[in-house]
Amino acid sequence: AAGSHGVEVTATPGLYHGRLGPDEAVLEALLDAGARAHQMTGVGVGWIVSADRRFPDRAPSLAKLAVRYAADGVVGFGLANDEAANPTTAFGRAFDVARDGGLLAVPHAGELTDAGDIAGAVDRLGADRIGHGIRAITDPAVLDRVVDRQVCLEVCPASNVALGAIDHLSEHPLPRLRAAGAAVTLAADDPLLFGSGLADQYV
Repeated sequence: AAGSHGVEVTATPGLYHGRLGPDEAVLEALLDAGARAHQMTGVGVGWIVSADRRFPDRAPSLAKLAVRYAADGVVGFGLANDEAANPTTAFGRAFDVARDGGLLAVPHAGELTDAGDIAGAVDRLGADRIGHGIRAITDPAVLDRVVDRQVCLEVCPASNVALGAIDHLSEHPLPRLRAAGAAVTLAADDPLLFGSGLADQYV
């Protein structure tokens, strides 16, 4: 509906254990749904398997699972949920597995945490893209690192305001991030939760 040619959906299989079974069963169900959606709409669907910040011990096995399905629609390995639960660096081993398996490294960092968490995502996780990453604006050295390494920031203004990371859209650092040379893309985060889709972010 938004005119996208392709979408990437982030999913944390462990959130659905009680209803859909173990991680592998959940992932296979998602991949099947994505394939059917592509057939129905012509829009490409890629999946990002995401570790849960609360459970770093589960992340390496999840990364191995993601790599196993790289040829079936899994395109990246991410990191989501409560940013304060554990630092990005606690997930280094899992991201090593994912990157060695050819997946993009696409963790969330630096929405509600500080710029140091972004530095960890860049330096230890080898992030290709960072979900949110807006706190980079608070540390010139971290922002320079993001720019120099061409790490793209996936920014969602609606969720930043809804979660209290930014008080008002007029204060959003997006223009300053762009002016500093950061690569930025707009993303919808969770449209059902925040009531704001992809096109709404551009508006």
